[in-house]
Amino acid sequence: MSEKRILVTGSTGFIGRNLVDWSYKYPQENTTWLFTGARYLSTIIPQYEQLNLNDSKQIKEILGKFQPTHIIHLAAMSSPRKDDPTKIIDVNIKGTMNLLESMEKSVDFIFASSILIYGSNENCFYENDRCQPTSIYGMSKLACENLLNIYFRKGRIRPRILRLCGNVGRYLSHGRIYEGVSGQKDFKMFGQEPWSYVPYCYVGDTIKAIMASVDYNKPSLVANITPTDTASLKSIFGLVEKRVGYKLNVTTQGAEPPEHICCHNVKADYELKWKPTYGSLDGIEIGINEIQGIK
Repeated sequence: MSEKRILVTGSTGFIGRNLVDWSYKYPQENTTWLFTGARYLSTIIPQYEQLNLNDSKQIKEILGKFQPTHIIHLAAMSSPRKDDPTKIIDVNIKGTMNLLESMEKSVDFIFASSILIYGSNENCFYENDRCQPTSIYGMSKLACENLLNIYFRKGRIRPRILRLCGNVGRYLSHGRIYEGVSGQKDFKMFGQEPWSYVPYCYVGDTIKAIMASVDYNKPSLVANITPTDTASLKSIFGLVEKRVGYKLNVTTQGAEPPEHICCHNVKADYELKWKPTYGSLDGIEIGINEIQGIK
């Protein structure tokens, strides 16, 4: 078995912290991990180095020292509801470009993209469907996919592009689900109730997809990593209310129709042998329990 040397960016984020836990819970032979991120957390994650993706010199030093065979690129500005164009472009696009430019040899490059690249449509999306993102965050992820495809054609990487949906579970620290179970009672919504229909994935299922992509041996991959069902935001608020035991005060304005994002996961099933264990609502319910520390 050949040695794997896996460098992870964004290790201190939500999915990253769950990946760290997975690596300790399920240690693998001939596999060395290096977890990196923007914050200093070496006391929590022993195999950790602070990394600024806008510092090309630092990136080259870490890559040169560690010599990764795989890079799992999770680092990103991940708040689609609070688009800050400058930060999103600096971190998501420029940071990815700096990482790609700093590599001296070809690696398997697992990239956490997003189903938000598709835009809204009542029909379920396949990977080859036209992408029309409606947020700067979604646009940035699509731009990064295009960068990866360019560097693939140059022979610099072997890309595994995973288009993730919203994730829930332990370490979640942002978004309406987290806000609701953490005590926020007032929510101001725009558009028509129930506001959106989108899929959610339990983070443990996403980690399994990431690890399956590490072992994937074809030159490239683009796959939706998401349940095929969706959850309305109204139903999500209902699950939150059930858990916290009181009614949320949700006000709405505007006449914009609800957003619809539904994705097929046939390709993930065929190429990665991956299917989510949980549908959207079940995953959310388990995630809410974990956020509150309920086992």
